[in-house]
Amino acid sequence: MSRSQYLRRVLHRDQNPVSARVFEEQAGSLFLGPDTPDSGIDVYSLDPALSEITNSNEYMQDDRVSRSRSIIDDSIEIQDKKVDSLKSQGTLQSPKGPGDTILSLRTKEDLKQYVAAAKGFQAFFIRQRHSYSPLTITYELFESLLLEKNVSPQFRDYVLYMGEREREVEMVPPRLRWTVTTIRSFQENRSNLECMYGLRFVELNGRGNAYQPTSRWSFRQTAIYCSFRSASENSTWIFITPSRLAQQRIDGYASCRHEGLEFNPFEIHLLLLDTAMANWRHYLIDLAAETDQHAAQSLGASPDDQGPINMADCGERQALMILDGKLQNAAIAIKSTIENVRAHLDCHKLVREGVSEDKEPVGGFIVSGFMEQLKELDTLILRVDALRARLQGITSLVSSFLELNNGFALQSLAKDSGRENEEMRKLSERMHALTEKGTQDAAAIKVLTILTLIYLPATVVSNFFSTSFVNSQTSPGMSNHVVVSGDWWIFVAASVPLTLFTLYTWWVWTRIKAYNRYPLWWIGRRGRSAGTSLSTIQPGEKV
Repeated sequence: MSRSQYLRRVLHRDQNPVSARVFEEQAGSLFLGPDTPDSGIDVYSLDPALSEITNSNEYMQDDRVSRSRSIIDDSIEIQDKKVDSLKSQGTLQSPKGPGDTILSLRTKEDLKQYVAAAKGFQAFFIRQRHSYSPLTITYELFESLLLEKNVSPQFRDYVLYMGEREREVEMVPPRLRWTVTTIRSFQENRSNLECMYGLRFVELNGRGNAYQPTSRWSFRQTAIYCSFRSASENSTWIFITPSRLAQQRIDGYASCRHEGLEFNPFEIHLLLLDTAMANWRHYLIDLAAETDQHAAQSLGASPDDQGPINMADCGERQALMILDGKLQNAAIAIKSTIENVRAHLDCHKLVREGVSEDKEPVGGFIVSGFMEQLKELDTLILRVDALRARLQGITSLVSSFLELNNGFALQSLAKDSGRENEEMRKLSERMHALTEKGTQDAAAIKVLTILTLIYLPATVVSNFFSTSFVNSQTSPGMSNHVVVSGDWWIFVAASVPLTLFTLYTWWVWTRIKAYNRYPLWWIGRRGRSAGTSLSTIQPGEKV
C-alpha cells in the first residue's frame, strides 16, 4: 500500500478511533436488542420480481409499514394534507408499480439475498419510533448492511447521537463528505461517487398551543448515504429516519419510468434538500408571532407597574432566553443546510466538467436548483438574524424595565423605612418617658421600702413581747395621761439591732442581685467552701 492510498483510506474511509469507541459505547441506546420483533430494514426495488424474495417479508402497504412510517414524526396528518395538496395540483404523483412493493429485511440472510438479487436503484430505510427512541434495527443487522454494501465506516458518525437520549445532544450534524474516485464524468466506466451527510429540519408535532406557537414544532434529523457507480448503473441509498414528506417524494421518484438517460444521484439530493427546507418559512413565522407577543407585553408595561400590563407578566427573561435559543438553533441548522447545498453544488460542477448538455440535459437544471436553494436559505438566514436582533431589543427593553422597576421598588422601600424610623423615634420617646417615670416610681418605692424596713422590726418586737411599753393612766381628780413603762429599754434594745440587721440584709441582697457584688465575709466563705470541695477530690479523679 502506497502512502497516498493509506492517506486516502484514513481520511475518506476509516472511522476516527475516538468516534469508533464512542459508537461502541452508544450501541446499546442506538439500536434495538437482538431478536426484537419490530426490527428490520424497509426496502423496495425497481424490479417487481424481487418482491418474491420471501413471503414472510413482503408487504403491500400492510400494518407494519404503515406503523413504521407513521411513527417517524407526530405531524403525519398535517404532512399528509400537504402531500394530498401536491397530488391534487399534479406536482406529486402517488407511486405506482415497483415503488409500491415494500420489503422488510429482518435477518442478515434476507439482506444478503436481497443485495445479491437487487439491481439498479437500491434504497434502504431505517426508521425510528420517535426522535428520542432507538433506531428500529439491531446492531448486527446494521453492521451487516454496511458490510454488504461496502459502506464507509465513517457513516457511523452520522447516526452516533440519533438513538435513545434525554436531550438534544448535537444540533449540527457532521460535515458532508463527498468522495469522487477516478475520472470526473458520469459516463466514464471508472467513475465512482460516495456521499454521506445529515440534515436538521423542523416538523409539526401535533402538540402546542396558541399562546406559544413554536411549541407545535420539533427539530428532526435524518442521515443519508449514497453510493453511485455509473458503469453498472447501480446506486445504493441509505435513509435513516426520513420524514413523511421525504418518504412520499422518494417513493414517487423511485416509481417513475426510466427515460433512457443515466441515473443522476444529484436529483435525489436536490429533492431531499428541498424537502428539508419546506417548513423553515412557516416555523420562522411562528417564531415572529411569539416575538410579537413578547414585544406587545413589553410595550404595554411600565417600570412603576402602573401600565396596563403588570411587570410580572412582561416577558419573563427565561422565556426570552428559550426563544433566543430556538432562533439560534434554527440559524445553525439552516447554515448547516447551506454548507450541504454548496458541497453538492461543488461536487456536481466537478463531475460535470467536460460533459455536454446533450449527454446530461438535466445538469443545468440541477445547478439552477441548487442555486435557488442557496438563495432561499440565505433569505431564511436574514430573517433569522432580523428576528434575533428584534428579540435582543425586546430583551434589552425588559432588562431596562426590570432595573427601573427595581429602582422604584427600592424607592418605595426607602419611604416605608422612613415611616418606620419615624414611628420608632416616637416609640423611643415614649419609652424614654416611661423609663423616667419608672425611675421616679422606683425611687419612691425604695423610700417606702426603707421606711417599711425601719418600722417593721419595731412592730415585730412589740408584737413578740406582747407588752405595752406606753400606757394610758387615769389619776383621781386628774385627766388621763401617758405613762411609760419602766421596761421601755427592752423595746429599744431589741428593735434597734433588728432594724439595723434587716437594713444590712436588704443592702447586701440588693448588691448581689443588681451588681453581682458580694461582701468580703461572703467571698471568704465561698473560698473556704471551694477549698473544702477540692480537698475531698481523690487523686486521679477528674474535676
